[in-house]
Amino acid sequence: MSHVKTTSGSSKKRFKGKVAILTGAARGIGAQVARDYVAEGGKVALIGLEPELLADLTRELGPSAAAWWDVDVRDGEALKHAIDAAATHFGRIDHVLANAGIASYGTVRQLDDAAFDRVIDVNLGGVFRTMKYSAPHLEKSRGYLLAVSSMAA
Repeated sequence: MSHVKTTSGSSKKRFKGKVAILTGAARGIGAQVARDYVAEGGKVALIGLEPELLADLTRELGPSAAAWWDVDVRDGEALKHAIDAAATHFGRIDHVLANAGIASYGTVRQLDDAAFDRVIDVNLGGVFRTMKYSAPHLEKSRGYLLAVSSMAA
């Protein structure tokens, strides 16, 4: 088990030279993790479905620290392409945050089958695909993947 050791003034360099892929990066947890990761010296590949928000966040973080891909985690081929493109763009992938998730509201009797299937595919299938396609890059860097989930999902 490794420990992060920081000293006064060095915490800003915790992720220097590191690259993270973040799904569900356009808002909420994903966007804030991107801000914090870059503030700590890292670079981020933003993956999500809201191109305007992803572009705004990239501008905020700076083009040398962030790049974005408009990808639905339900589309395995597009997700693989984005992850591979991010690795090529930044030269490596060290961390992955599988954060894309959705919820549908209503009771079991109110929720239609298609909405339920979409929730399962994004929240479970999307994490699976994110793990599957980022694994070769994380093996090379001896990196780490974290999956985020919600009880609402």
